[in-house]
Amino acid sequence: NISVRSGNGILITPTSVPYDAMTPDQIVFMAIDGSHAPDQKPSSEWRFHLDILRARGDVNAVVHAHPTYCTILAIMGMEIP
Repeated sequence: NISVRSGNGILITPTSVPYDAMTPDQIVFMAIDGSHAPDQKPSSEWRFHLDILRARGDVNAVVHAHPTYCTILAIMGMEIP
């Protein structure tokens, strides 16, 4: 999931939409208070993104991913080499 500062809020990828099928009008604008248009559904992890961007004025974007091999290492309790 990706989010970026935009004016008085953030733009964030929608939930449950494959990236290759996503269109620009599906990107969700979310106010800094967490509100958004009722017909849009932000990433299910929007709180994580919004909390980081609220707390860190020096951060302008958040990219949150679960690469397969990194996830396997995490599940096994191993560090990334």
